[in-house]
Amino acid sequence: GYGHLAQSAPIINTLLQRCKVKQLIIHCAAPNALLQDWFDREFTHLAASTDLGTPMLNAIQVDRASTWQQFSQQHAQKTQDLARCRHYLETHQPDLVLSNNSYLISRAAAELGIPCFHFCSLNWADNFLAYCGEHAQAREIYQALCDDYNCAETFFRLPPHMPMPGFNKVQDVGPVCRVGRKQDLAQHFGHVPQDHPRGKRYILVCLGGMPYPIDFGRWPERDDCCVINGGAPGPEHRSLLNRQSTGLNMLDLIASCDVIVTKPGYGIYMEAACAARPILYLPRGDWPEEPWLNAWQNRHAWADPITDAQLQSGMLEAAITQVLERQKSEPKARVTPTGIDTIVDALCAYLGVA
Repeated sequence: GYGHLAQSAPIINTLLQRCKVKQLIIHCAAPNALLQDWFDREFTHLAASTDLGTPMLNAIQVDRASTWQQFSQQHAQKTQDLARCRHYLETHQPDLVLSNNSYLISRAAAELGIPCFHFCSLNWADNFLAYCGEHAQAREIYQALCDDYNCAETFFRLPPHMPMPGFNKVQDVGPVCRVGRKQDLAQHFGHVPQDHPRGKRYILVCLGGMPYPIDFGRWPERDDCCVINGGAPGPEHRSLLNRQSTGLNMLDLIASCDVIVTKPGYGIYMEAACAARPILYLPRGDWPEEPWLNAWQNRHAWADPITDAQLQSGMLEAAITQVLERQKSEPKARVTPTGIDTIVDALCAYLGVA
């Protein structure tokens, strides 16, 4: 998921600036072309996943049945899966493993005497228990997952994080994300000044890397609003642009738009908060991180819920006006991603690098 890249890339890129690294190996199922957009130097790509995560039906809904099936099956065949992780490590002989956040690689590294550090705002053990806790064997599987995580040297817990009661090597740090550059979008797109007293509003719609269909053809055309579709390209109309045609990357769009329409998720929440941009979010309902994400966002920035009906129809004017009024009336201290240096300092100290 993009949120995991949003957490991983700033830490790894900063560590590469501080340490002389002979080889960077990225073990991840994401496409190589996507990874190249996030990391600052050449790397060896092991195109495979090491953990199950939480299977999704779409960007909002978790597949509970598949979550139980996959975790219970992996628990039964853990010896084989662990052997595969050990094989990767034995083949490449890393001096250090940074994980976001694989319980299996943590266990495999410990068995081979390789130091491993986790950093994340969630973990798959507590996610698993949230969706599968009613099964008879769930507690046994949950404890095994926690034991695997606890094999690591430290779990750096990024805010806003979910509770992790089964973990005993936690260190809380500050936020981690990249920060975009604010652009003058009216100038960039060549939009002429509007007669409307509030000017033209720029709204970014992005629900992350998982598909979630939105019928932008139903959205109203307005002279005082420009909607930028951050997902898969759709039919453009007078008030809508697809991100791919804007000439701007997602990070700079987040920093530049007036409001971001999204779902609760670490990456875009942090990037918006660090850019002081308000959010309208489509609730995910039972996602375990959601209460902590939304509470943190409203302490440090501005976030209001919307409904799927509002999203599908584009009838968001009242919600946009409300969250922008909140931004004016509720000033917040600027958020900075202080967790990057905290984690990299700790890693450099462990490695004996000044």
